Amino acid sequence: MIRCGVTYKSRFVLTHKTQSKSSNPYLAAKRGFVDDVIEPGETGKHS
Repeated sequence: MIRCGVTYKSRFVLTHKTQSKSSNPYLAAKRGFVDDVIEPGETGKHS
């Protein structure tokens, strides 16, 4: 089915590409969307 000129397959491909770019914390930090990435091993430690 085509809706607004976009097929379900192309919508899936575009969504997947967008999610894979935005769900990576290192890419998000590189692009300035987050300030810092906390590694799992660093959590729960108190100084």
